[in-house]
Amino acid sequence: MSAPVKLAENVYRIGTLGPWINAYIFVEPNGELTLVDAGLKGAPKKIVRAIESLGKKPSDVKAPPRDRRRLSARVLGMMSSKFEPCEIDEDIADGQLLDIAGGLRVVHTPGHTLGHVSLLHEPSGVLIVGDSLFNTRGIGFSLAPFCSDIPLSRETAGRLGELEFEVAAFMHGPEIRERARERVREFIARRLGR
Repeated sequence: MSAPVKLAENVYRIGTLGPWINAYIFVEPNGELTLVDAGLKGAPKKIVRAIESLGKKPSDVKAPPRDRRRLSARVLGMMSSKFEPCEIDEDIADGQLLDIAGGLRVVHTPGHTLGHVSLLHEPSGVLIVGDSLFNTRGIGFSLAPFCSDIPLSRETAGRLGELEFEVAAFMHGPEIRERARERVREFIARRLGR
């Protein structure tokens, strides 16, 4: 297992399938953890090991429903009528500032799924783009076979270039630390003509 990668103070990337599939952990001042994306089958074990490598316990994590047996959890999400939703504890909205790790801004970026969101950690400038963009061989759009609405996915990914951020963190591929905002904006301008 590779160790969690520190993106900023109290913000970590966990590679759940090499550098190609990631989860993210935010550490609260009280030691509580927020997990963003539990990944695919097998990922929870890697996430637990990563949590332990940070000197934390699985019970410190707020986690998704399928992991509630092992981790305490509060689940946030955007509701969609197209798919059968999982049970969530709190409905979130575009632009909402979540009381997580000093402030996590919700950016609704539907297309991969209708309720897809990106998350901007305002204190550190880390933007978790989610599945709006990939960074597997350079920046690219979410893959068409995995999108519920390809044109919408590409259009809403364009919103990311309007945000202020220092680090672009992807669910698929490594983060970008140098000129992150500029590189995302250049990609969007080139591909969307903005």
